[in-house]
Amino acid sequence: MEDMGSMGINNKGQCVYGKIVSSNINAWVWLPEADAAYPSLSVGFNNLSSISGSGNGIAYDLNNAGVVVGRDGDDDDNGSQAIAWKLTTSGAPATNLGFLSNGAWSVAHAINNNSTPLIVGTSDTTGSCICGGGGTGHVTRGFQIAFSSPLGSMTVLGANFLTHSSRDERDIMTDNGGVIRSVGMWTCNQTDPCDDWNPGDCDDSHAAVRSGNTEYLDLGDGSEARGINDSYLAVGWGFDGADCTDRRALLWPMAGFTNTILGDTMPSGQSGQNSRAEAINNHASTQVVGWNSDLALALLWEKPSSTWTVTDLNAYGFPSYVIPQCSADTWNINQAHDINDCGWIVAWGTKVSNSAKHALLLVPFGECRWDVNQDGAVNTTDYNYVTDPSRQGSCPSGSICWADVNDDCQVNSTDATQVASHFGTCGDTGCDGGGSQSFMGGGDPPVAAPMDEELMGFWLESGGHDAIVNGEVSDEQIIAALQEESDEAKLIALFALLAQ
Repeated sequence: MEDMGSMGINNKGQCVYGKIVSSNINAWVWLPEADAAYPSLSVGFNNLSSISGSGNGIAYDLNNAGVVVGRDGDDDDNGSQAIAWKLTTSGAPATNLGFLSNGAWSVAHAINNNSTPLIVGTSDTTGSCICGGGGTGHVTRGFQIAFSSPLGSMTVLGANFLTHSSRDERDIMTDNGGVIRSVGMWTCNQTDPCDDWNPGDCDDSHAAVRSGNTEYLDLGDGSEARGINDSYLAVGWGFDGADCTDRRALLWPMAGFTNTILGDTMPSGQSGQNSRAEAINNHASTQVVGWNSDLALALLWEKPSSTWTVTDLNAYGFPSYVIPQCSADTWNINQAHDINDCGWIVAWGTKVSNSAKHALLLVPFGECRWDVNQDGAVNTTDYNYVTDPSRQGSCPSGSICWADVNDDCQVNSTDATQVASHFGTCGDTGCDGGGSQSFMGGGDPPVAAPMDEELMGFWLESGGHDAIVNGEVSDEQIIAALQEESDEAKLIALFALLAQ
């Protein structure tokens, strides 16, 4: 099996993507851990059902409530149907979202986190197909539909662009004080007015953002908007040159619409002339992911203060995991497709050994790796998780080995020692929640100081984790620990008492 590429991720770290199986592209959802809300779904890979029976389909996005959107069937313009899969206690039943009037195909690209989620995408329909007037035919339009019971009606978006040949809706933000905006592009192919964008005409495509219920604002010639966050910041790309080769990553703030050229901020030695921004999150540092198309290198832009920085996600030392983890394989991370509010990145890459294509997950832990559940504190919950007998030994290849805090692909007393020696408070994870959170990445450096030398002496003298688990700590050592002022020493003594 070969992955077509990763597409979307929610704040629980659940990912959706396409996988090529026996020449068919299947829609899949990947769970990083067991979720009590979805007991029938496995940790790791879960195939999403096909309604048409064609065996083809792909998932593009999912929200925090476990609603997945994409398409079922062949390519977007060849009879596909927009689909929503709802992760439930018994599986992931699919709902056909339908087409616009007289449509023959549709695809759902994005879903937001409203209490009644809104889905946006693109559908075939009939209408005016001449840029500026004249003639009718099959054209494409952006749509919105509420995922409700009963299912809402599919609504055409971009009413002021209906005289143009194509509308492609790509992302939608969650309701912010009654304001909901979505982004995409509209095209005007002068060569064939009833066809989609002509790649030879750079000014055919126009990035667009919804400014009202159905009305859109044009963000400029030769551009496409791909993502939007809940602060009205949109990202995408736009052409600089007349030959369609100078394409730079862009960010549009919704106030004033003066864009920021992210492609002007590139890693050392890389040109931004063919860069692309694909997604933006709601993190306090405003994080954007995309890639350098010339070199096929995934990129992360961040704005922790007043200026933008950029990271090549292939660079040595980036504080993250690449899933599959604990594998002998190495990977080229070619494209970053989405980023959640915790800083988790879904990407697409190739295996160095044989160039096989795979969906990848990058999980940032910063300097607070010992806070395993990323709740802002290193404490007994983290220690108990790391010392659970069922997790001891070698980490399974291709999964996230949360208990391996020192990243040696083994879970043992060394990991337990590191957790115990960093009891204290970590900074805010930077994640906005999104429901019951566990094992989220993105922690800040710890605020509390590590265990002092005297306490470490007790820990080592007692034989460390193994001695405590085996009940080999003496009463004198326990009493000495209880007399320490630090909470860490008292907790270690408590562990020792419980083990007796």
